[in-house]
Amino acid sequence: MIGATISHYHVIEKLGGGGMGVVYKAEDLKLKRLVALKFLPPDLTSDLRSKERFAHEAQAASALEHPGICTVHDIGETGEGQTFIVMAYYDGETLKRKLTNGRLKVEQALEIAAQIADGLAKAHENGIVHRDIKPANIMISRDGSVKILDFGLAKLAGETKLTRTGTTVGTLMYMAPEQVQGQEVDARAYIWALGVLLQEMITGVAPFRGEHEGALLYEIISAEPPQMADVVPDLEPELQQLVSKCLEKNPEERYQSAKDVSVDCRRIKREMKAIRQLTGTYPHSGRIENVSPGKGYRFLKERRGRYNRIWMLLTAFFFVTTVVLLAIREAPVERDEKSIAIPVEIHPPENGKFHFVGARPGPIALSPDGGHIAFLASTKEREKKCLWIKALDEEKSWPLDNTEDATYPFWSYDGKQIAFFAGAKLKRIDIVSRVVTEVCDAEFGLGGSWNQMGTIIFAPSSSDPIMRVSENGGNPEPLLSLDDSKYEIYHQFPLFLPDGNHFLFLARTTFTKVKPGPDTVYVSSLDRRERKALIASTTNVAYSNGCLLYLTHNGTLVAAKFNLETLSIEGEPVPIATPQLNLMTGGAVFTVSRSSLLAYQESPAVSGSRLIVYDRSGYELSVPGDQADYWDVRFSPDAKKIAYSIAGEKSLDIWIRDLASGEKRSVAFGASPERLVVWSPNGKEVLYMALKTESHEIYRKSVVEGTTEVLVPTTHDYMKQPFDWSRDGKFVAFVTAARIVDPRNQCDIWILPMTGDKKPVPLVNGAPNEWDPRFSPDSKWIAYCSGESGQEEIYVSRFPGPWNPEPISHEGGRGRYGGRAPRWAKGGSEIFYLSSDNKLMVAQMKLVGATPQVVARKTLFQTRARSISGAYDVSADGAKIIINTRDEEQIDTPVKLIVNWTERLRKK
Repeated sequence: MIGATISHYHVIEKLGGGGMGVVYKAEDLKLKRLVALKFLPPDLTSDLRSKERFAHEAQAASALEHPGICTVHDIGETGEGQTFIVMAYYDGETLKRKLTNGRLKVEQALEIAAQIADGLAKAHENGIVHRDIKPANIMISRDGSVKILDFGLAKLAGETKLTRTGTTVGTLMYMAPEQVQGQEVDARAYIWALGVLLQEMITGVAPFRGEHEGALLYEIISAEPPQMADVVPDLEPELQQLVSKCLEKNPEERYQSAKDVSVDCRRIKREMKAIRQLTGTYPHSGRIENVSPGKGYRFLKERRGRYNRIWMLLTAFFFVTTVVLLAIREAPVERDEKSIAIPVEIHPPENGKFHFVGARPGPIALSPDGGHIAFLASTKEREKKCLWIKALDEEKSWPLDNTEDATYPFWSYDGKQIAFFAGAKLKRIDIVSRVVTEVCDAEFGLGGSWNQMGTIIFAPSSSDPIMRVSENGGNPEPLLSLDDSKYEIYHQFPLFLPDGNHFLFLARTTFTKVKPGPDTVYVSSLDRRERKALIASTTNVAYSNGCLLYLTHNGTLVAAKFNLETLSIEGEPVPIATPQLNLMTGGAVFTVSRSSLLAYQESPAVSGSRLIVYDRSGYELSVPGDQADYWDVRFSPDAKKIAYSIAGEKSLDIWIRDLASGEKRSVAFGASPERLVVWSPNGKEVLYMALKTESHEIYRKSVVEGTTEVLVPTTHDYMKQPFDWSRDGKFVAFVTAARIVDPRNQCDIWILPMTGDKKPVPLVNGAPNEWDPRFSPDSKWIAYCSGESGQEEIYVSRFPGPWNPEPISHEGGRGRYGGRAPRWAKGGSEIFYLSSDNKLMVAQMKLVGATPQVVARKTLFQTRARSISGAYDVSADGAKIIINTRDEEQIDTPVKLIVNWTERLRKK
């Protein structure tokens, strides 16, 4: 953007940005003046609601002519459809930046507050309410004049609301009590915000600063603000009275107009100046103690007495409440039906992205008190994904060293440590000392929980039951067993209930339903009593405040009352949110704390993908076909055609396209899903998987139009997935899933001889999953992907033997990088693969003797390949790479926080 010319504006530098726009300094080439251009963020350009709100910002602000309000010159749109507003450029700094140097002088604070109040009064006269008064939206120019910025959250009187039902816009720290409780607000709510600003300018500290969102909410609604005189000695009592009147909980007792605030600010400022001239002194308040103490000090003393009595009553109230809550063992508190849920958003670290989904996810985890949140993320500066932590009352988040490739973080009961899985180990880190300690072995890790007695329960892999271990380490022992009668294959997502004895967990049955029995959430206990089925579910659940939270079949997160005595759900569930679902592990991206705080991430918008042909440097050579929902793609042996599967109206279909002419025709088309197409060595036939009966079978078909497909007999398992056909034509490598013989044994590699008795034999048949087998061009080696090491790795071995698989997608020692989707090229001297962070890699191979050797590894370029088995392919000469590419780099949707989500449950 910098250096570009938009319309007749030349962009000079970036000034900053926020949730509703990015601002650049620019030169108006026609009028030869400096301006500020505000653009809608790229990830919101297709959001009509945001565009409409953005246009209203310009409309609202341009209708106002006042020295205290930012001047709007114009509104426009780039050739790419990006909307922007042209505003006056002011040489100065925001109040937020100014406050980083400490509190302001009282007279300066009063002048700034008066100018803000003048601007708000003008806006209110025109029926416009700013709705987000905070230090970042106040600009102070070098001459001391104040400008109110960003009317992006403005609401024109009588206009339809642009916010979602049940949400509140603005910044929580500056919201009035009626605003956070979801009530109708008027200009008096922003007089409250002005009072918060004034106290923050005078003391350097905002009056309401709860340690976490729930505590902050309580302070705004129920607590009195601290006295400014505790920070600023000898403060003018009338100034305390002014701020206190702005911060009255009841808007009827507050200032009724911003103009009145402005008048009082300037009156107090004049009096302070007169006294300073009279006495020659200038303490913090500008007034010494022996001048006119009377009425103001009596008022302050009376207020302090009232505050002390209130705090005594509140202390007694919370003592009684705590006893009652303990007695009823966290039963939900019935409150008024009007929701006071307040969505607050958390974004990835600067220049970074979240890692909530995929094969090795790091889902969000709220601390028990709701004060912190842990998650997995990476940045440009810290490319290796690791565990991050954020205090909810701070803007920045912080990476935790020695937590690379962490997955499934969960907190200790006291919130002082975080457990996670990494390097085939269960580990824990102290959030103060940052010391990492290994607890025990854990092959893969699929969730865990930590009780108040120091016991950890966890799911170690995709083939084991729940295990238990001490927080101090030791050998883990099975806590449960897999129920063969229900065809359970593994357990996942254990979660302790408040007593630290009972726990919830998800039992996975054969995921392809070769045998009857749905996945089920159970409750059991550490004493191994008989477990009890609660609900049929395919994802994680949570418990908080007497409620069980779980996903319905349509992806809605609901909450239902849960009786801890009977261990049963009571009453009808109530919808809460719609979190993203990790399709690879089944985990929904949400978490709850014990303090009525919910965090979740919604699914990002899906815009489809494109098939793009690249050279080895990442240069785009061609784009065969239009944007669509592509799945798999394969080059023909001569690389002149591609075969691919694409989502149609009702199913997946397979097509072949000539890369030179662009001509395409269907190979497998119908109501059943067909995918994972494999070319024969001569390019005259294809194999593919289709679901035409009660199981997924492999079919063989000529590419000549009008021919009939033929079933290829293999095993009796539910799913058979073809991956490769050896160049000599003798063997087909396929993968079974949901085996009849052992339903728990998923994703094993089999070899089907294409001559002789054609009886399939297992190549890799064990507990770890193996998939994506690929024959070398001379058919003497085979590469495949496995989860044996605890993460995806590429292995190579002699074919058909001797069997001695060697991992090739990691460096020596303990430094592992991971890899998936191996592809041979250049006669077997190269193997391409995708790294765990979706970079295209190539390993130079030396295939001599019984053990393959990696001569060198190289990163070619960053891809946006879809996370599916057939996401890309490489031509035989290694010169061309075709990738099923997400159409745009996916932008992380923010994590949303909902305070007091329990208010959404209706009284039953």
